[in-house]
Amino acid sequence: LWLPNTKGTTYVYDSFFKPYVSKHENEIDRNLVELKTRAGDMAMIYLQKAINHGQTRFFEILQYVTEQSTLKGPKPQSKKETTTPELDDPTLTATKNKAN
Repeated sequence: LWLPNTKGTTYVYDSFFKPYVSKHENEIDRNLVELKTRAGDMAMIYLQKAINHGQTRFFEILQYVTEQSTLKGPKPQSKKETTTPELDDPTLTATKNKAN
């Protein structure tokens, strides 16, 4: 069938496939358009599901990080004063100097 001398594929196409395709061309085209539309709809549905899943996981990670930072306890506050009470009170400084 596939040899050029016999032209078998041309015969099969012309006698079987071409009449069938010609007869049902509109239906085939309509089904292809419908398939394309459904494929686009399904792609959008799965894209939305993926985005929702990613957003949920992202917020779970943020919540986990927040919980971990609160479990460690509050961080020590840095001293804003540059002087110590010992230096401000002359009696304490004097007693320290006497002890040394």
